[in-house]
Amino acid sequence: MQQYVSLRINGSRITAPKGTSVLDAALSHGICIPHLCHVPGLTDFGGCRLCIVEIVRNGRSKITTSCTLEVQQDMVVRSDTDRVRRYRKNIAELLVAEAPNSRAIQDLAARCGVQEVRYPFRNEKCVLCGRCVRVCEEIFGRPGRSDSWEGAKSATWTSRLESGRISARSAGPAWTCAP
Repeated sequence: MQQYVSLRINGSRITAPKGTSVLDAALSHGICIPHLCHVPGLTDFGGCRLCIVEIVRNGRSKITTSCTLEVQQDMVVRSDTDRVRRYRKNIAELLVAEAPNSRAIQDLAARCGVQEVRYPFRNEKCVLCGRCVRVCEEIFGRPGRSDSWEGAKSATWTSRLESGRISARSAGPAWTCAP
């Protein structure tokens, strides 16, 4: 039998199945927490950091990723404090600077309040969100990284496809999940 826990997110009391991530619990109750690397059905690892929230325990607060944090009984979560919004905006700015031509990243950044980017543009196409790697490994059972170390970016399916080192056919549908 499924066990449920009760918690507060932004002042609203909600219930969620035990073992659910704070991000999934919030989204299922209509509470928007921006995220990029989270894909339903895949293992979360908090790579993009956009889903950060503030957890309040014993009068002290701590910032952490909501996709990797499981709900707990009487947990207090704040996803829209000044501190969280400031951190999230900076993270979004860094993502735009890394991949300024990604429409998904531009849209997320706009929702996070980014109007201008203070960092130099790198014009990369991969922000290491890990989506293509996890799709390959967890859905298709294929290695999502290259067998030899070629540097972090060149080791993902998306970056190997874009560089011409593999074809779209050999990458399969994994590369289409990249932002």
